[in-house]
Amino acid sequence: MVYLSFLNDYFMQVTRCFPSVPPGWKAYEEVTGPDDWEVRLAEGALTFPGSVQEAIDTALRPVIQSVTETATFLNALKQEVADIASSLRQLTARQDITTADLHQQKDEMNQCNARIDKMEDLEDTETL
Repeated sequence: MVYLSFLNDYFMQVTRCFPSVPPGWKAYEEVTGPDDWEVRLAEGALTFPGSVQEAIDTALRPVIQSVTETATFLNALKQEVADIASSLRQLTARQDITTADLHQQKDEMNQCNARIDKMEDLEDTETL
């Protein structure tokens, strides 16, 4: 659809720059109508030296270059996102390990506190 729109704009410029009509154009227009793409392509081929495809390729070159640059940028961005995701997975794994270590230390502290309470209870019973 973009390509057809480009062709339409291209040939509208052609008709503005070159008001003369190629031979046989009026008769062909009466038969096919003014919106026939083959007629417009024929008009462009008669009006410009070289092929219409070369003109189209030349006009599309900046668009293709822009698309290529955008694709390169998006690929680099995709790689950055993948790197960030990998870093987040590593951080999450470290956080899980730290949480497990903290739970283990808490359990050990609870065991130590229980032993201390037992020892204090024994001391209290011995002093009585």
